[in-house]
Amino acid sequence: MSRVWGTFWEDPDQMREFRFSRRQFARAWRFARPYRGALLFYLVVSTLNALVAILPALVIKRLIDHTLPARDAAELTALAAALAGIYIANTALNLGAAYVGERIALGIILNLRLALFDHLQRMPLAFFTRTQTGMLQSRLNNDVGEVNSFFTQTASSTVTDLLSIAFTLAAMLALSPLVTLFVCLLIPVLLVPAEYVARRSRVLNRLQMKRWGAMNATTAERFNVAGALLVKLFGRYDRELRAFAERVTLIRNTAIQTEMLSTLFGSALGLAGSLAVVAIYFVGGRSVIAGSLTLGTIVALATLAQRVYAPAVDLAHTRIQLAAGMVAFERVFEVLDAPHAITQRPGARDLVEPRGEVELEDVWFRYPAPVSYSIASLEAEKPGEEGKDGQLPAEPSDWILRGVSLRAQPGTMSALVGHSGAGKTTLCNLVPRLYDVTRGRVLVDGDDVRDLTLESLAGAVGMVPQDPHLFHDTVMANLRYARPDAADEEVFAACRAARIHDLIQSLPDGYETMAGERGYRFSGGEKQRLAIARLILKAPAVMILDEATSHLDSETETLVKEALAAAFRGRTSFVIAHRLSTIRAADQILVVHEGRIVERGRHEELLARGGLYAELYETQFAIIG
Repeated sequence: MSRVWGTFWEDPDQMREFRFSRRQFARAWRFARPYRGALLFYLVVSTLNALVAILPALVIKRLIDHTLPARDAAELTALAAALAGIYIANTALNLGAAYVGERIALGIILNLRLALFDHLQRMPLAFFTRTQTGMLQSRLNNDVGEVNSFFTQTASSTVTDLLSIAFTLAAMLALSPLVTLFVCLLIPVLLVPAEYVARRSRVLNRLQMKRWGAMNATTAERFNVAGALLVKLFGRYDRELRAFAERVTLIRNTAIQTEMLSTLFGSALGLAGSLAVVAIYFVGGRSVIAGSLTLGTIVALATLAQRVYAPAVDLAHTRIQLAAGMVAFERVFEVLDAPHAITQRPGARDLVEPRGEVELEDVWFRYPAPVSYSIASLEAEKPGEEGKDGQLPAEPSDWILRGVSLRAQPGTMSALVGHSGAGKTTLCNLVPRLYDVTRGRVLVDGDDVRDLTLESLAGAVGMVPQDPHLFHDTVMANLRYARPDAADEEVFAACRAARIHDLIQSLPDGYETMAGERGYRFSGGEKQRLAIARLILKAPAVMILDEATSHLDSETETLVKEALAAAFRGRTSFVIAHRLSTIRAADQILVVHEGRIVERGRHEELLARGGLYAELYETQFAIIG
C-alpha cells in the first residue's frame, strides 16, 4: 500500500532540487511578446472585472443598513436592478477575459510547439539514432500540454486573483481597518505552506512526465508495424502486457500521490478559509453588538472576505501549479537547448547550378559522444538509471574513417565496396552533411560543404538509403516529397524509369493508394523502386545509392540498372554495393577496409591486382555458384 500512496508529504533529498528559475521564466516570456497588446487588453478587462466584483457587497450593505429598515420599495427596486446589472456585467467581463486569455495562451502554445517541432527536425541524425520516438512525442505533446495548462489556468487566474485581492482589501479597509488587518494576518497562513507543497509537487510532476515519456516510447515501438510483427513472431503478448502494466501502475501510483497532495492541501486551505470567515463573523458580531459596526457592514465584510480567501486559496494552488508548469517548461527547454551539430555558417553561399564534382581531402571521422545528442539520460528516474539500456558514453566513438581522400568527376560513377562496417555508408553520409567531418574537408564543386547553405546542398545531393522510408500517405504524396511542384506526367515518367509505374497503376486507387506506415503495403524491392523514382524526380547533381538494389530480384535489377544508367547520365553518382556484379561499369571502384580506401580502380584492374576486391569478388561468386 505504501508503494501506491508514497511519502508524498516529504522527501528532503529530492526537494532540494527545486529552484524557481527566473531565466526559464524569462525564456517563457519571449513566447508571449507577440501578444503584448492582447495582454494589455486582458489586464484592463481583468481590472474592470475585479472592480465590478466588489460592488455587490456594497449594495448589500446599503440594502441591510438603509433600504430594508426604511421600507423604501423604490430604492429596493433600484438596488435589485443594480445587482442584476452588476452580475450581468461581471459575467460579460468574465467571458471576455476568458476568451482573450485563451487566445493568448493557445497562441503562445502554438508558437512553442512550432519552435520545438522545428528544432527537433533540424537535429543531427545521431540524435534520432539515440533517442526513442516516444520520448520525443511525449515532449512535443504531453509536456507542451502541461505548459498549455499553465498558461490557460495558472497564469490567467493569478492575474485575476491578485487584482481581486487588492481591490477587495481596499474596499474592506474603507469599511473596517481592524477586521481587514485580521484578514490580512491570516493570508500568510494560507500561502506559506504552499511553498513547501510546491517543492514536493515539482518532484512528483517531473517523475510523472518521465514515466509518461517511457510509456509513450513503449507504445510507439510496440504498435508500429515492425514492433507488432516482432511481438507476434515470438508470441510475447503476456510479457508485453506485464511490462506495460508495470509502467501504467507506476503512472497510477504517482498520479495518486500528486492528487492526494493537492487534495490534502486544498482541503486544509478550504477549512482555514471557512474558519476565518467564522472568526470574522465572531469578531465583527461583537462589534455590531457593541455598536461600533452596523449589521450591513459586517455582512459586507464577510462577503468581501470570501472575495479575499477564495483568490488566496487559488494563489496557494497556483504556486503548486506553477511548479508543475515550470517542470514542463524545463523539459521543453531541455530539448530546445539540445545542440544543432549541423548548422549553417553565417554568410554561407548557395550552390548555384551544381556540376556534381565531389572531393574528400584527408577526411577523418568518428561519431560524437552519444550523450551530446540524446535526451535518454534526462528521462531516467534516478541518476545513472539510463544504464539499464546501456550507459551513455561521454566519449566519442573510435575512428570510423581514417585519412580518406577521393575525387569524383562530374558525371562519373563511383562504387564503394567492402565488408560490412568498413565505413562506406558513413563516407557517403558526409557528402550531404548528415554528419560533419572530424578532420579534413568534403568539397562539392570546390566548396567546403560547411560553407554552403543547407538548403542548396540538400537540393544538389540525393540519396536512396538501404531501407527507404515512405510516409503513411498516398503514393503520389510520397513521390512528390522530392518535388512538390512536379506535374503528374513528370511523376509518371520517373516511375516508368524506375520500373514501378505499372505496379502502381494496378493498385486499387493507383497513385492515390495509401502506402501504409513506413510503406509496409509494399515489398522491400517495391519500396526501393519507389525511392529510386523519387530520386529520379528530384534529379540532383549528386546521387547516392546505398544498397538501393539489394531487395530486387535479378530480372527487376536488370531493368532498374538500365533506368539508373539513364538517370545517372550527366550526374555524379556514388553506389554502395555488396553485389559486385552491379558495379562493373563504374568509372572507379573504391575498396573500403577499416575506414581507409585500400584499393581504387576499374573492375578489370582490381581483379588483375588480386587484392581485397578480387578476394571479395571470388568469394561472392563462389557462394553464388
